[in-house]
Amino acid sequence: MTNKSGLRRFLSGRPKHIKILVALLVFAVVLGVTVFAAWHLLGGGIWRGEVSVFNAELRSPDRLVLYVSSCQGDPEVTLLHETDVDVQVKVVSSSTPLKGGLACLDSVEVQLQEPLGNRVVIDKHNGQSVNVSAVY
Repeated sequence: MTNKSGLRRFLSGRPKHIKILVALLVFAVVLGVTVFAAWHLLGGGIWRGEVSVFNAELRSPDRLVLYVSSCQGDPEVTLLHETDVDVQVKVVSSSTPLKGGLACLDSVEVQLQEPLGNRVVIDKHNGQSVNVSAVY
């Protein structure tokens, strides 16, 4: 009499469709772990995408500091469009689902072509106006 152990003992005497389901389940788990490991090791789970601008500070008439929803994500302004009535900005930053989040903010400085004056700052990520406080 042979002493079977583990999965073989569990599967012995089971219908064939149960054996196939167990094999598929084991394969799916192994595949999922492999994909997650590759994603985490190759890119660290980090990608760049648009982030919201929470508020801004006017440091001089033509120098604006934007505070964005990233956590040490190396933000950069990808759109700066100035008109007579507004300044439109779009910021991208690195993010990861395992770290950071809304608990901390990053800042990015913008040099305007003209003083801000009475113009409003528009976050093109969500279309909302940004609260700007003068600190100079």
